[in-house]
Amino acid sequence: MTEGVRLDTIRPRLATRPAADSYNELAAAFNSRCGGRSSSNDAQDQVAVEIDASRESIVAAAIEDVQRLNDAVPLSANQAQDLLSTLGYDPGVANGVYGAQTKAAIESFQRQNRIPADGLLSRELFDQMARALARSRVRSERCRIRGSRDTSEAQATGFRC
Repeated sequence: MTEGVRLDTIRPRLATRPAADSYNELAAAFNSRCGGRSSSNDAQDQVAVEIDASRESIVAAAIEDVQRLNDAVPLSANQAQDLLSTLGYDPGVANGVYGAQTKAAIESFQRQNRIPADGLLSRELFDQMARALARSRVRSERCRIRGSRDTSEAQATGFRC
């Protein structure tokens, strides 16, 4: 039961794909160890009382664990927040904290770019955001250069500003 509380605490706080993969390994190990065990209702009730008494310390330790999982990948939530803001998404304040608003901005970017929207930051997703920013800047520069040209030329080439 303690492990269940720990895993329930960790899961919604995962920020990166490698962290989620590590979590899945933890959950699989837990399930293989404890998935098929059963005990009497009295024993389960007693354990539940003990767990409730120490729930706060279990949750605090789990939060430390998830921080280590998220930090295992050298991706900066702050950099991702800056990229998302520049791309027009709203991750909230670029404070390096992977919170609900950052996750929602990542999911929005993923949906708009036809990527499965899991809200997890990975190196691949970070690179996709950087490429999207580069494309956006190229498009802006082309618009600036072509600003004085005839719009029919831009339409003929399929280019839109």
